[in-house]
Amino acid sequence: LMRIYWTKPDGRLAVTTLVGPRLAGETRDGYITRLSGEAKRHSGYLQDATLLVAPPVLPNLYPESWRYRNGLVEIDLPLARAEAMALIRAERGLRIGLTDAGMMRLLEQAPSSVEATALKNRRQALRDLPATAQADLDTKLTAQDIAAYVPVWP
Repeated sequence: LMRIYWTKPDGRLAVTTLVGPRLAGETRDGYITRLSGEAKRHSGYLQDATLLVAPPVLPNLYPESWRYRNGLVEIDLPLARAEAMALIRAERGLRIGLTDAGMMRLLEQAPSSVEATALKNRRQALRDLPATAQADLDTKLTAQDIAAYVPVWP
């Protein structure tokens, strides 16, 4: 398998794996040119992309936030924070979902009990968590710090 690297018009990086046999007598450059042309035709987001000749050193975090600048791949921190927030929101949704059955049972059996109030408060804290997490993530200045961030789950 051979990978080719593209910069999208907005500066983000795309990595395409070339799959297909090399034709008889086809040079390596000819092979790359032929298959990258096919990739461009079949992939709308690559239409205005620029092929990079040398493969860049890729970070191992937040691939949707990679940017290619001055021959280096950098991580766009606002996009990395957005990726981290998407993961936090997904986890929060799962945690809220896990409390649904208990909440329904408590509302039917003892809507004003201490246990029902505690569960309502926990669910509200889970709904409020993204605002706190976003503020915390905004203070992180490296992709490694963003990746290491774990919110305080209620």
